Amino acid sequence: MKKKLTALFMIMVMTVGIAGCNVLDKFRTVDTPTVTEAPEPTDDVDITDEPADVITDAPADDITEEPADDPADEPASTPDIRFLTKDFEGNGWDETCFYENKLTMINLWAYWCGPCVGELPDLNQLSEDYADKGLQILGISMPDEEADNRETVEELGITYPNLFYTEEFDEYMDTGYYPTTIFVDDEGHVIGSACIGSREYKDWAKMIDDLLKE
Repeated sequence: MKKKLTALFMIMVMTVGIAGCNVLDKFRTVDTPTVTEAPEPTDDVDITDEPADVITDAPADDITEEPADDPADEPASTPDIRFLTKDFEGNGWDETCFYENKLTMINLWAYWCGPCVGELPDLNQLSEDYADKGLQILGISMPDEEADNRETVEELGITYPNLFYTEEFDEYMDTGYYPTTIFVDDEGHVIGSACIGSREYKDWAKMIDDLLKE
């Protein structure tokens, strides 16, 4: 995989050099959004298996039930995106993750997409810098090759959650380009239109600052 990333980086440098743009460290992209045409989604990744029930030896009297969800925590309307998937660590995720943050940034990417990989470090920095301001970033890994997607995340030191793609995100990939990014509010409603192409830290930061003020 390291050879793949090295080759990809060299191709990016040559391509951008011809266009007269500057390539920054760690595959950072230029101000002009760059897009990569995507193949049709596949169903290679199986994410439907539910974890086995946990068996405990504790006495029945010592086992307490989880409190029911507080209706006040539920959104006033049905979220635009309802999904069920897992992250690279095997943790389950669904649309309730939107309710805990003022703004969720969903970035759909693939390991073979140069602009996608190039902006991952900037997205990771944004995740750290805006965590206390109500922003959550989720990567949605396209179902091409699970091992390569996971290895890319590990090699770049990406710490925000990366989830496996599900068909519920199909309508946001109608353009057929990677990367594609969408923003979701704390009720699960998609804000505006999908953002096509990669951007640098400062460009995403300005957009996020404006959305957090709303």
